[in-house]
Amino acid sequence: MHFKPLLIATATTLLSAPAVNSCLLYNAYGFTGSSFLNAQLIDNGNKVCSFNGYPGSDGAYRFTCIAANYAAIVYDGGGTVTYANPGGNFAFQASYSLDSTGEIFYWTASNYGC
Repeated sequence: MHFKPLLIATATTLLSAPAVNSCLLYNAYGFTGSSFLNAQLIDNGNKVCSFNGYPGSDGAYRFTCIAANYAAIVYDGGGTVTYANPGGNFAFQASYSLDSTGEIFYWTASNYGC
């Protein structure tokens, strides 16, 4: 059984307008059977949110973001990423894969909205 993380980030304001001018790269990796996760979200070449470590006592992974109105939330078994920036909210799919040893898992979404 492969562990698929649930990531949650909080933000003071999530805007509802469509996001504009965002070119996203999402990368995350962890170790099968472990709750450790390393993740980052890059918007137009700037790393806006990141996480490195273990979940909190409630089981949620909370990103550190560069401003309170940025948020990245990964849910649906880790495959759907919802991102909010000052341009708005939108969601995209991240793909899941294992390395050749089956010990490291990856979530990626590249060049979304570019």
